[in-house]
Amino acid sequence: MDQALAASKVVRRLDETYEKSAVFAARSVIIGQSGGRLFEPGPAPYRPHGCKRNPNLVGKPIEPMPSSPQDRYDRVAISLHWIVGAGVLAQLAFGWILGEFKRGTPARAFATNLHKSTGLLLALLILARIIWRVRHQPPAYPVGMAARQ
Repeated sequence: MDQALAASKVVRRLDETYEKSAVFAARSVIIGQSGGRLFEPGPAPYRPHGCKRNPNLVGKPIEPMPSSPQDRYDRVAISLHWIVGAGVLAQLAFGWILGEFKRGTPARAFATNLHKSTGLLLALLILARIIWRVRHQPPAYPVGMAARQ
């Protein structure tokens, strides 16, 4: 009997801790119990020993992760972004290494032509990225983002 009473007290304490946790707060925002915005009322949520509150987040609304495709960039835009970024860095490195070849050698001519060809391919990818961006509307900025950002 004493073990059952002790177990029920532990369960009750765990339930209270859960209600004070960030998981409960995030779930209440998603479910809509607080109208889509949640400010931290009352006592601070449970934090393990040694964890401190982030002063930049005190009193700011907690927003759920983007769930619809309109809340984030699509896979094509993300892929083009990273491919172009990696291509630009590779072209810079390739151009830097190109200076190591002696002028007038067949190896330098081959490397120069390869550098030009990959540069034209990269230019086409940049053009494709610009066209994709014009035809597909980007996601809206988050509600709490400052105008200067």
